[in-house]
Amino acid sequence: MPLAVGTKDPRRRGQGGPTSVACASMTPLDAEIPAFESTLSRLLALFESAPEAVVGVQPRPGDWSVKQIACHLIDSASNNHQRFTRLQRTARLSFPAYEPEPWVAVEKPEGLAWAQLFGLLKHYNAFVLHLVRNLEPTCLGHVWVVDGQDKTLEFLVRDYYRHLDWHITHLQTRLREVGGG
Repeated sequence: MPLAVGTKDPRRRGQGGPTSVACASMTPLDAEIPAFESTLSRLLALFESAPEAVVGVQPRPGDWSVKQIACHLIDSASNNHQRFTRLQRTARLSFPAYEPEPWVAVEKPEGLAWAQLFGLLKHYNAFVLHLVRNLEPTCLGHVWVVDGQDKTLEFLVRDYYRHLDWHITHLQTRLREVGGG
């Protein structure tokens, strides 16, 4: 029977191939999961409250629309999905840095229906939270090397949710600017 997204799979520890490690089921991040869930819920509620008539509006040239902010956060989920997964398989990796402005420009989110974009954001973040709930504790010290700096998996997870939290304020401001909040 499949588990609901976001639940811990009791079968996951020590299974799945030659690089798997049997270990305890708790991680130092487990106590923070409710805060991560709260951050994600608050962010998604803000996006969901945005009137469709304003989601593509840029208040000033160069400022992102609500759609562009959502697109950026999908990029963030995508990049962190890769980091969180790969760093459980390898102790030290080098990934390219993310470049928000060029990525959003190439992706052209203004051409997508709001329901599609919001749905992807919502479901991708549910999946990322599922990954976080099921992290292997022995992998939290694994490192992503970026711009000559080491960032542990544990740091990356916390930083991802700090990033989402920052965008709550950003989105509140943007919605007020475009008449949606």
